[in-house]
Amino acid sequence: MRNKIKLYSFLFFLMIGICTAWGQDKALSAGQKQYIPIEYNGETIYKWLTIRNVKEYDGEGKLIYEGNGFTDNKWYEYYRQGNKICCKIEQQWRGELHYAEERYEYKGE
Repeated sequence: MRNKIKLYSFLFFLMIGICTAWGQDKALSAGQKQYIPIEYNGETIYKWLTIRNVKEYDGEGKLIYEGNGFTDNKWYEYYRQGNKICCKIEQQWRGELHYAEERYEYKGE
């Protein structure tokens, strides 16, 4: 259990480091493979890494997109008050694209 926590902590900080160091000068998309140098315990090691999932937030911190860029994508819309209006879903099953939309209603809006 302790090793799992260490591994997940390492992977979390690794992804933050990748986004910080490489996000400004390189555009990566989900599924794309990159050979990236990583500093760990004072050593620089190189690893092939693949981004599996992407989440995008607006300026207020609300989730507006999540997906892997290939088979599952979701877009979110919000009211001015911050409540979610809808979620548009695009999924691919056996080579066919399927679209769905979830609508949210709130009392008083």
